[in-house]
Amino acid sequence: MKAVFLTEYSSSIGFGHLARCGALADELYKQNFAVEFIIRGSTLSPTLNFDYSLNEWNSSEFIQKINLEKTLLIFDSYLVKQNELNIITRDVIYPISISDSQRNYVEKGLVIIPSAYGFELLQTKKNLYFDYLAGPEYVLFRKEFISNIPLRKKINENVNSVLISLGGFTDVQILNIIINALLHNFNGLKIYIVGNIRNVELLVQNECVKYLNFVNAKKYVSLLKDVDFAVLNGGQSLNEAILLKVPSIAIPTAGNQFNNISFWRGLKACLACDPVGPLPAFEKEFTENLLRIKRPQIRDMVNTLGVKLDGLASERIVRYLLHKFNWQ
Repeated sequence: MKAVFLTEYSSSIGFGHLARCGALADELYKQNFAVEFIIRGSTLSPTLNFDYSLNEWNSSEFIQKINLEKTLLIFDSYLVKQNELNIITRDVIYPISISDSQRNYVEKGLVIIPSAYGFELLQTKKNLYFDYLAGPEYVLFRKEFISNIPLRKKINENVNSVLISLGGFTDVQILNIIINALLHNFNGLKIYIVGNIRNVELLVQNECVKYLNFVNAKKYVSLLKDVDFAVLNGGQSLNEAILLKVPSIAIPTAGNQFNNISFWRGLKACLACDPVGPLPAFEKEFTENLLRIKRPQIRDMVNTLGVKLDGLASERIVRYLLHKFNWQ
């Protein structure tokens, strides 16, 4: 049995793909699947626990070269258009797609929507020609996160440290507004910034601010667990923080993140602000959120969520697939 993940990665997009594909790959490997990644759009070398190659896989000719006997083809792409995915998988009987915002997926086989609001997305569709798995129980997490789920987050009276993880999308001006607001509103605060940090020389330089660039999953989980709250993008980073019960201010860095933020904000699982519009308006909204998250009772809301994330999505998906194909 084999699982081939076809996804993408670059300096500005794709880490979320690798994270959730990696989460599913871990469970498939546990169930004796050989795992391979084929990654397009990149000359970068990602950190993966599995064999990978860098190839532009989005053509029928490329897909036809893959031996499909007892092989799962799993697609996860923002950039390959839906009609293109449909064309290149014409001869694949049961392709699998992962699409957290239901943006691009193959319109047959299995569509996995690893999103807390997945069922809401499906309600907009009248005719479904594919199987689907969607909702909070299918939000994918890497094994490093699953093994660290707390029963309850300890909430300190004072805020001593903050993690910022916004990826490589964030404009220097936005990031500087965030850093300056944190330094102004909290005394002696330690600020850890991770992700694809560009133009560091243009960012605020202060002994309280540590620019860490990319860190491995184990280090990232350790940081999340230790800080009092986090400032995060609204995609997988926000889901991970909610799983670990970390109070958060979510900032959308891509269009597909707004729905995820809206869902969790509605449950009081996070605070949020929108960077679109005049910078003074963003600064005002962000500062208002800082004044709110200062309060221990606001941060404690992560401990009282009605929707639970349990980290068992990969097991559920693999169990479904083994049953579907009657593979042992």
